[in-house]
Amino acid sequence: MTHALELKVEVTNALRPPLPLTPKEASVKYDVSISTVYLWRNTELNKGGLIVGELWNNEKQLNAIKMTRHLSRSGTAEYGRKNDIHLDQLLLWNKNFESILGSLVNLDKENGIKLEES
Repeated sequence: MTHALELKVEVTNALRPPLPLTPKEASVKYDVSISTVYLWRNTELNKGGLIVGELWNNEKQLNAIKMTRHLSRSGTAEYGRKNDIHLDQLLLWNKNFESILGSLVNLDKENGIKLEES
């Protein structure tokens, strides 16, 4: 099924901050299949025209990192689908966390401090 360009623009705009709809909500509101909404969303993400997770505060981001840090890519993707956050965003948060953690470990080694993991 081919959708009008105006519908695609309206749906992708509805996914944008400051009050973004989730893909599920957009699917229902605009009567478009969930797979089409995700396709349009991913296309916009790849073009840099849509930032998902921008409204996730630090506490929510840290919780997402805790939940996905040791998951496989497919497990992380599943978590993202369930929580309406793009896989690439989760991977970026995890990468940044690992980088920060690595910096702390190196800093502690330089200062003779042993970092304890919980």
